[in-house]
Amino acid sequence: KKYLAGTSLCIIYFAAAIICAKLHVNYGQLPFNRNISMSSDIYQLLTQAFSNGQASLMVSPPEKLLNLTNPYDPSLRDFDYLFDSSFYNGKYYCYFGITPVITLMLPIKLLTGVYISSSFACFLYILLMLFAGLFLYYNIVMKWFPDTGFMPFLAGAIALVFGSGFFWLIARPMFYELAETCAITYLFLGFAFAVLCSRENAYKSLTLFASGLSFALMVASRPTFVFYIAASIPLILPQIIKKAGKLDLKRMVCFLTPLAVFAIILMVYNYVRFGSPFDFGQKYQLTVSDIRLNKPTNLAILPTGIYHYFFAPLDIDMTFPFFHVVQRTPDVSSGYYFNFPCAGLFNYPIMLILFASVYIIKRMGKERRCLKHFTALLIIIALIITYLDITLAGVLERYMLDITPVFMIASLILWFETLTYFERKGAKRPTQRLFFVICVATAVISTLATCLGENDVQAALNPVHFQRLSSLIEFWR
Repeated sequence: KKYLAGTSLCIIYFAAAIICAKLHVNYGQLPFNRNISMSSDIYQLLTQAFSNGQASLMVSPPEKLLNLTNPYDPSLRDFDYLFDSSFYNGKYYCYFGITPVITLMLPIKLLTGVYISSSFACFLYILLMLFAGLFLYYNIVMKWFPDTGFMPFLAGAIALVFGSGFFWLIARPMFYELAETCAITYLFLGFAFAVLCSRENAYKSLTLFASGLSFALMVASRPTFVFYIAASIPLILPQIIKKAGKLDLKRMVCFLTPLAVFAIILMVYNYVRFGSPFDFGQKYQLTVSDIRLNKPTNLAILPTGIYHYFFAPLDIDMTFPFFHVVQRTPDVSSGYYFNFPCAGLFNYPIMLILFASVYIIKRMGKERRCLKHFTALLIIIALIITYLDITLAGVLERYMLDITPVFMIASLILWFETLTYFERKGAKRPTQRLFFVICVATAVISTLATCLGENDVQAALNPVHFQRLSSLIEFWR
């Protein structure tokens, strides 16, 4: 059974990797470059800065930008500048997380002398992210649902890999997508090692260290994800507190040390750049709006944001890829609210079970108390991050990747709990068939809806290939 499960996961992984490779090839950016004097790749510029021992980018801002009274007002920037950078005290900075640089791009630069592009780094990291997701999924099933049949196990893996919107990250792999992919990778690894530690494991201290290190790299990539660490508490705490109520100091230190070290590094890094240990530089962005106007207290945009994040429908027609994430203007008065393609979370059938999450979680038995609390925290924290994204950023499909993978994990747990319940009631076969159909439908819809990327970039970059693919699939043409 384990051999069959492992083989199926490998097949799913390589199928997804092939799709990612094809989408990445279509993007067309060179993977390596020795000269980045003309580059606008923020992560390449940050790699250059780090290799020269400085925090600010080695690009001089134009005189016009230095003389603006409000450089963050996009209507005043009618000249060339480094877009999507942070501008503070006359210098450019990168406000994206440093993890892709310190774990991949800088080591390659120091070892080979070449700069790796953000797009190729994103491709490498998405391969690791797919592995991390399946690693987490396998451990969850083996820990709490070891009697799961092969078909439900296979269906859940298909839904996770193909139904979470991951191809949106590789269809247009720029520096934002790299930061997001990196954060999701270490989110999965952090939870996976935490679950693995709660299983029969002789190396608990080492596993706890790996979990803490993964969470630290996650936060260093996307600071908002720091809230997700709280979801690991039900998994980590039983491994640190002994039966007699005493703390296992060795295990606690193993988990907390990498978190503390990276917290200090990030605070020093922020202080050097922006004069505050807790300022990551997002409010100094040179982007399409003045981000400083965004406030978490702006509750007026919540109804519209909730609609677009959860309920905005896909457009469905007979033109490939059939399910289209389309642009709709949010009905809000704020000028900074983004207007980009977005489709709600509940276009994907497997996540509809989240509406019944309270009922299902309440029914979980005492033997699954850790799972019960873990699932509840996943959902609650994902909702908190949704609120922060809506009020501080706006509506973007790529922002939904902050919550989609977490909701997918929670949905799979809820479904497996439901399958277990109906198996005890003697309705095993019909519910498993329903689950398989729902997983496949989710995978198909999500893959088709996200394979083109933001603003249909795949069709724009390689129209000949896109037309060939369209004519092949639209066999009736």
